[in-house]
Amino acid sequence: MPPLWRLGPDGSADSIAGGTATVRVASVIPDSVPNPDTSTGARALRLSRRTPLPALAGLLLSAGMLVGVVAWRRRAPRARRPAPDLEIDAEVGDTRWVAAGEPRAVAARAFHLLRGALARAVPEAHGALSTTSASRSSSA
Repeated sequence: MPPLWRLGPDGSADSIAGGTATVRVASVIPDSVPNPDTSTGARALRLSRRTPLPALAGLLLSAGMLVGVVAWRRRAPRARRPAPDLEIDAEVGDTRWVAAGEPRAVAARAFHLLRGALARAVPEAHGALSTTSASRSSSA
């Protein structure tokens, strides 16, 4: 018998010697038959005609069971919960941003407000227009 491998919980591996087995082989053909013909026994087990119907039936049955199990295990879509209304915080004033050491944030917000006012006043100067293009379109 081949050796058995034992794996310990700490990852160590050890082999255990295999046991021995004795097998006695004997003939099942009686001694009264001098020249046995073994081909007749194999012919009796084979069918005279072959049909693909059992294989096709098995294939259809297994496909039907697969579809049934998938449909049974499939979860229904969850109902969406309504999102809570977002509360908008009060706008932080420019003096607080400057006191926090963020003068660029104040300049960026002022620039954004100025671009919005310019886009409302001059339709050709939309918000996506670059600064150099905006100065050319306003001077033209």
